[in-house]
Amino acid sequence: MRQIPGCGNWRIRYEQKNSGIAILRAETCDAEAVLPEELLGLPVTELGDYALAARDQGTRGAELEMIGRRTDQEAEWSNRRMRSLRLPCGIRRIGNYAFMGAFYMERFEFCDEPVEWGVSPFMNCMALHEIIVNRPGEDQGGLAKICGETDRELDVQIRDASGMRARLLFPEYAEIWEENTPARQFDHTTDGAGYPYHHVFRDRRLHWKDYDGLWEKSRERGGIEDVLTRLAWFRLRWPEGLEEQRRRAYLEYVTENRERLMRWVLENGDGTDLSRLLEIVVYTPQQLREGCDFARESGEVQSLAVLLSRLRGEQPAGRRKRFEL
Repeated sequence: MRQIPGCGNWRIRYEQKNSGIAILRAETCDAEAVLPEELLGLPVTELGDYALAARDQGTRGAELEMIGRRTDQEAEWSNRRMRSLRLPCGIRRIGNYAFMGAFYMERFEFCDEPVEWGVSPFMNCMALHEIIVNRPGEDQGGLAKICGETDRELDVQIRDASGMRARLLFPEYAEIWEENTPARQFDHTTDGAGYPYHHVFRDRRLHWKDYDGLWEKSRERGGIEDVLTRLAWFRLRWPEGLEEQRRRAYLEYVTENRERLMRWVLENGDGTDLSRLLEIVVYTPQQLREGCDFARESGEVQSLAVLLSRLRGEQPAGRRKRFEL
């Protein structure tokens, strides 16, 4: 098997199509996998059916092995163990069941360019919950495809050349089919706040007004305060396309749940997120002190410094002492 150096470790079967490379099968031992943008000087433009699925379907093609840096020499060559996958820009087709059975894949990153998507590429990707969308131009429908493929909660980051433009939460839901014997049919129902969010797209494109328009009905649901608090915070923190009326509604909710939100930011964010939170949401001195205690217990030194700085600013300066000779 031919060996070439690369950015990761891959065993690849491929064929050349026109002026590009179609990957028929690719298997990695990397937990954080990055698919190459080029092979043998040609751009990678296509992923075949079952190309990165957990099980090898035996598709034939020319073979090569890409050798990159390996942190774990004993790691198993299996896409089943892949934790994250980043696709290169330039891919124009993703085949049927392309990632099927990648049970432990939590994070998927791709370029939102015109792509022909096959059937159920994410079937049985049970851990998938974080999506990174690199969007060089207009919405090309990739996010709509992914949201329509899964009923699980998705934390979506939309980025362009300047950085993160938006972060969105698509809550989970469940589809339930119950047999209706007298009618000789199955009744279909959905449970959870996520169904309208996962299917909010029009013509495979996301419209901010439609997404934010789901808020009031979602807020009526009980027992999902953690989910709604994060959803509202993401829209306030990255307010792409956010109208003033919706901004006030989100702000009202996070203010009601500000202690819950601060704890989440301290556990999952950084000093920048915390600083932005303190700019958007008003906290009492007592709540700031409680946040300091939590940050101190968690060892979050940067967050503790931000909270202490804000706490000093909230406290009255007191009477200044004067010394006259």
